[in-house]
Amino acid sequence: MRCKLKRIASTLLFGLACSIITALHISSRQLPNGESLESGERSKLRDQKVDVRESGTGPGVPPRPVLPEKQRENSLGVRLQREMAWAVDDSRTDSVNLPQQQQQQRPKKVDLNTQTLLKHFNIVAPASVVDKKRTEQTKTESKTNQVVQESLQKVGRGTNSSKDDNLSRTELADIFIGVKTTGAYHKTRLQLIIDTWLPLVQKQTYFFTDQDDPHYQQILGDHLINTKCPALHSRQALCCKVAVIYDKFLESGKRWFCHLDDDNYLNVLNLVQLLRGYNHQQDLYLGRASLTHPIQALDRDKGYAETSFWFATGGAGFCISSSLALKMAPLASGGKFTNQCDRVRLPDDVSMGFIIDGVLHVPLTRLDIFNSHLQGLNRFDESKLPKQVTLSYYLSASRNNTITLHNAAFTKEQDPTRLKSLHCRLYPNASKCP
Repeated sequence: MRCKLKRIASTLLFGLACSIITALHISSRQLPNGESLESGERSKLRDQKVDVRESGTGPGVPPRPVLPEKQRENSLGVRLQREMAWAVDDSRTDSVNLPQQQQQQRPKKVDLNTQTLLKHFNIVAPASVVDKKRTEQTKTESKTNQVVQESLQKVGRGTNSSKDDNLSRTELADIFIGVKTTGAYHKTRLQLIIDTWLPLVQKQTYFFTDQDDPHYQQILGDHLINTKCPALHSRQALCCKVAVIYDKFLESGKRWFCHLDDDNYLNVLNLVQLLRGYNHQQDLYLGRASLTHPIQALDRDKGYAETSFWFATGGAGFCISSSLALKMAPLASGGKFTNQCDRVRLPDDVSMGFIIDGVLHVPLTRLDIFNSHLQGLNRFDESKLPKQVTLSYYLSASRNNTITLHNAAFTKEQDPTRLKSLHCRLYPNASKCP
């Protein structure tokens, strides 16, 4: 009897073991939804490996869950898109056909020491050459620029009490002004700039567009540059243009890089006065903060690590010292600025802040004398208008956002932006003024 019970128990245990092995074998050949896994599909799944750069933190560390692409973009961009409606992204593509000269690989690591960068990029000539060049520029200065210099002296701005000679010698010739525009706005926004502040700084100002225009090419010459970037208001297209602008500044060797949009009015006298109060040999990032708090983004080069930083809104314009611009070169020169935009998937001005504040840790010097169309310009104190560096406007069929001027030189029909009237108030002898 005892032997018979042992044989029964052995048989039951053997059957149970076989059942378990069979079940495990079947489950290993099934997909999570219960479908049979064919050999080709098994091979496909084996080839799908986790991207450690994006979802983990290193060898031996379990990868963190990777959200679907659309969900990641929503979690990153919803806050920015809510607060900055103008920041349009082109969701159809994540890359653009950049000009051939921009399609370069990341540079080798370069020492960020300023003197090393000066030598590496061969941007600033020796002091004797610079002084000689400045002397030649002074001799050939146009009458309009002479008027600006005389005006600076009349209002007590022609001299600087600072002991640092580098500050007192900052002139118009030391400033590079890059204006981002598009072919659709040549006859409106670009023409308004030509009719107002451009004659004062025509030698220092370059326009970066996305199409050839024989008419304005004849007026502006080589200061109208076709970037070959897409004619879109997408993140990729905007970053493509700023990459070209930044590289053009590096070629110029000037002390200051100031970026404007084509809907900005520039008070030239105030810009010169402002920059005379700062040293271009220091790392300086001047502009108006777009938000009341640092923006948060995900750094794709660091496994989607969260980062926060301040940035100057491009709609109001901003200026960068040559010292800082040189330190940005390993990250942004040669068209690599677009790589940084893709790194955080944010527009051009936000990506600029990411490089400067987020990576190089140079804080934004917040100046409220830069103004964009995102502000309530119609509520602007009229008595403070002459003290601003930049102003802007917004025109649409349903709503206009412009400054308010009393006793203006032009009617609203003649001057819907009110900037022609402002220019005539500041420069009553300008050729376009009545």
